[in-house]
Amino acid sequence: MRTDYVTDNQICLPSEITKNGRAHSFPIGASAAAILSSNITASTTSIFPAKGKHDQPFNGWSKAKAQLDQKAQIAPWTLHDLRRSYATGLQRLGVKLEVIEALLNHVSGTRAGIIGVYQRHHYQDEMREAVERWESHLRTILEARKNDELTADVAQP
Repeated sequence: MRTDYVTDNQICLPSEITKNGRAHSFPIGASAAAILSSNITASTTSIFPAKGKHDQPFNGWSKAKAQLDQKAQIAPWTLHDLRRSYATGLQRLGVKLEVIEALLNHVSGTRAGIIGVYQRHHYQDEMREAVERWESHLRTILEARKNDELTADVAQP
């Protein structure tokens, strides 16, 4: 993720780096924007740079994933499962399928064939609302988890 991809609570990915070869702009919520901005400095071009190399992007995926798996102690999963969980979670929150597809930069499904020829709406406002809804959902989960941990600590003798 390059610093020049992030502007005004939005990420704009150039076509050269997307799987489908289409530029993709999507909103990010306040929490995500805060995380990203905390990693942006005047001297870096990569938001998540390689260890000790601020001008190169992070590239230690397999090692980092193995460490995360060990800490998380959950069933085997892939990074793609995060996209699936995001899409499923948004659907559960009542976000329309075409908005989810737009967030994921999918051109099949609701944008395939002749529909893609006539359907030109980019869903920016709807994506912003969906992202805000998702962040609110995550905050609720994290707050409940924190409250459960606090309650467990108080209950300990």
